[in-house]
Amino acid sequence: MLFPQAQTDAGKLSTYGGWALGEGANLYGQAHDSFAAAPGILDLGMDPKNVQYNRDRGKALDSSHVAASMAGLGSSPYGASLDTTALTNFDSDWQDKKLKRAEDAAASYGGLLKTGGSLTSEGGAMTSYGGSALTSARRLGEGPNRHHGGEPRAVLGSDLGVGAVHRRRD
Repeated sequence: MLFPQAQTDAGKLSTYGGWALGEGANLYGQAHDSFAAAPGILDLGMDPKNVQYNRDRGKALDSSHVAASMAGLGSSPYGASLDTTALTNFDSDWQDKKLKRAEDAAASYGGLLKTGGSLTSEGGAMTSYGGSALTSARRLGEGPNRHHGGEPRAVLGSDLGVGAVHRRRD
């Protein structure tokens, strides 16, 4: 009566073990995605190629030109001083914004690395659980004595390499 229940439980344990291995692989994949995204987040925040800076500076200069032209001061010395003032103000504002973006990027970068590390740990634990469950299911499903070549062996002794292998002497 106990052995049929053990076989049923072994089947369930085997199913859970397979599920755990699959979930462990999923967690490893998510960790990889977190690690892969981290450098891109840092680059966006730091603007290493000055893409954002050049675009926004050009917009500030264009706005200054439009305002000076509408006032009839476009090519005058006063119009040129308006451009200089606009660019000086832009550069001051840009430095403040750049610092904030760098802080945000660094925080996001650290968060992604922390998440990736946690997912890697969880994936390792889930994979270990899955392997243990599958091994236990195999042992449980085979019952208290297995038959290999007509010779019964004790499960514990043969699987772990300890104890004696019991043989019949005729």
